[in-house]
Amino acid sequence: MVYWSLKNIILVFVTFAVITFLVINFVIFPMIQRENEKRFIGTWQDIDSDVTFTFFSNKTFLSNESGNIYFGSWEITVFPWYNIRLDWGFGVETSAALFTENGTKLDFGGYHLTKQ
Repeated sequence: MVYWSLKNIILVFVTFAVITFLVINFVIFPMIQRENEKRFIGTWQDIDSDVTFTFFSNKTFLSNESGNIYFGSWEITVFPWYNIRLDWGFGVETSAALFTENGTKLDFGGYHLTKQ
């Protein structure tokens, strides 16, 4: 007969909780993040103005705003919603990103972009 003391039950529960936490944070979340980053990669044209963003897989981007070209780095967070962080070199901008129309349109920071 197996005798389970309260101490053993708590130890099993804590071990399970720690393993679950590690798997979620170091396996599942990064996997989801990598998949979602692929949605950003490519060239996006602003519908309303002469602005183009090109996001590269090495986490850099080019922005062409009426002939002025800016270069910087980008990163996203997925939970609880998409946030894109652009480091322009002269400042950092973080704003919520919203994909619409099956991922062909992207709105963030006042830009309304369409995938090219």
